[in-house]
Amino acid sequence: MTEQRSLPDLVKQARKVSPNHRIDFRDEIAAHGTEAIDAMAEWLADPVLTRFAVRVIGRVADRGEREAAIETLRVAREEATPDQQADIDAELRHLGAEAPKPSRRRTGRGAGEPPDPSVPGWMMRTDRTNARWLWAELQAGRLRQGWGYQPSQELTLLRDRRQRGEPMSRDDDWAWPNRRMLADEPDGMQAGDLVLLPHLPREWRWSVARISGPYRFEVDPVKKDFGHILPAEIVAAGLGEADLTDELRRMRTYPARLRRISRVAYDHLLRISGTDGRP
Repeated sequence: MTEQRSLPDLVKQARKVSPNHRIDFRDEIAAHGTEAIDAMAEWLADPVLTRFAVRVIGRVADRGEREAAIETLRVAREEATPDQQADIDAELRHLGAEAPKPSRRRTGRGAGEPPDPSVPGWMMRTDRTNARWLWAELQAGRLRQGWGYQPSQELTLLRDRRQRGEPMSRDDDWAWPNRRMLADEPDGMQAGDLVLLPHLPREWRWSVARISGPYRFEVDPVKKDFGHILPAEIVAAGLGEADLTDELRRMRTYPARLRRISRVAYDHLLRISGTDGRP
């Protein structure tokens, strides 16, 4: 009997191969059940990887974890681009489930607390394939986010165009989930807020940063991306899995690029970062 390969190894290998060969990893990743759903939740937030993640989660549902799979897809749909929504909706129809109205109670494996709009705490996913460079940028006071590779994706300009009803391109759609980086958005990130950062400074390590200033846009001249910037300082670095509480693990697996966390998770974030939440 062939020994089951570890989920982190499978995910890492699947990321490296071309889209045409990635599907060969679907069933082996799905065999890990709800852990596979958690791993693919991160990919649901990435427009380039969504289609494969949806297929894996659908196969997990076929293997018996139907409720967890459907709820994860529904939550991911909330802020998905039109292309992502089309893939998610197709899989939900295949599973005989309706697309709208997620319960907002599930955040991956097991039920978690809902996001609290009054909490000054966030979870932000960055590009784990560029973790070393992004960490160096954060050490220099710049918390960078991707899907910012051309001037038209600057969030205040993008917002103005959307408000005027101008048509949005695929590049615009990919940048728009970053909108909460604008402090003047109704649910925007503010100076002093804490941010949980999965896979920084490296894979399977977590760090916490504090926002220290307003959003600005500047495409990195070498990377040709990562133009969305928040000034920030590191308050906790290199945390391991054992350092996170169950609630923080649930927040980490939420299928979104950027989200506010629950009150319980924020209290835990204060505890592990050794801060009272004030600058």
